[in-house]
Amino acid sequence: MKRTAVVKDLDVISISSSAVIQVGDCQITQPFTRQIAVQKFAGVTGKEDEQYENHEIFTRKNPTFPAHHHQTIRTINHNKAIKVNRVSLIGLTTSSQVQIGCCDNIHAEARIKHIRII
Repeated sequence: MKRTAVVKDLDVISISSSAVIQVGDCQITQPFTRQIAVQKFAGVTGKEDEQYENHEIFTRKNPTFPAHHHQTIRTINHNKAIKVNRVSLIGLTTSSQVQIGCCDNIHAEARIKHIRII
């Protein structure tokens, strides 16, 4: 049995970088972010071009976890609706997700390489 999520007030100040606010049900959500933040001053060579491929964090494979498809889940919902008066968020960023409702599959990824040499 699916449940209905009822939210009276949703207040979000900031959202960025593949973050998701999903109101309602969804099948699959896949937010994805790759970022490089570079600030260099010491030893300036003129070759300041940063590429994702230059950093191992962006090229290595993500670990995978085995799917548990054969598990039996018994759920008893005492009410047909989930009721929330207020949701207040300061910020969402970098592949984060706020889900109001049902989502069958969420795959979120964020890879950040922050380089600062001054």
